[in-house]
Amino acid sequence: MLLARVALVVVFVALVARYYDPATGFTSLIVFSERDHEFESQTLQRTAHFHYPGTAACDGQFYAQLAMDPLLRESCCR
Repeated sequence: MLLARVALVVVFVALVARYYDPATGFTSLIVFSERDHEFESQTLQRTAHFHYPGTAACDGQFYAQLAMDPLLRESCCR
């Protein structure tokens, strides 16, 4: 049973690790749309993150912005 648990953890880590990019980290797991770049907060714009070209927005990108700046003190739109 222990071997099965260890194997499951190794498979999970391997599946998640393939989304890692040295320049943007694990941000490809969050779908940041290239079309919605102008709606990103300034904090997020200063942070290196992966944009999916031509995709629709995902809730995750907005939750990530709230996590970075919970009070949204920095304007998102110019």
